[in-house]
Amino acid sequence: MLNTFKCELLKTRSSSLLHTTVGMPMLFMILTVMAILSSKSKTGEIDGLSFIQTDIYNLWATALLPIMVVILVSLDQFQGRQAHELQRYYANDWSINKLYLAKLIKFWALILLAQLEVCLVTMLSNLLTTGHVTQIGTLLGVSMLIWLGALPLISVNTFLLHYATPL
Repeated sequence: MLNTFKCELLKTRSSSLLHTTVGMPMLFMILTVMAILSSKSKTGEIDGLSFIQTDIYNLWATALLPIMVVILVSLDQFQGRQAHELQRYYANDWSINKLYLAKLIKFWALILLAQLEVCLVTMLSNLLTTGHVTQIGTLLGVSMLIWLGALPLISVNTFLLHYATPL
């Protein structure tokens, strides 16, 4: 199992999966700058609360995280089909269950990396706009809750892409 997971990480090291995982949260820096430029409050706060944190986490959890999960799993399935990954596992009599478990753990780690990056981008954007970072514990707690909420989404998406025919 450990060797299968190491193999999955090596395949991800310089692939489009890692670039997508790291690049998507950087969109939030652009969204933050656009939100600040279009807002009436140039300090990034309304009634002492940062609207930047709220906007970033609402957009991330409701729209961009599910889209990113679909893109990551689809890219991995496509690359696996092109490399005849399942045929290689069947030919060598390797465990398909270990392969799928290693892939799920890999996706969970990639989503955790992206979620921590979103948390860092949020803290950095608050520091740049308001001059201070508030509620670091709350940010980390919400980040972990969003990550835990994404775990079933990864499993369901992997299952659907494997067993259902795409439209």
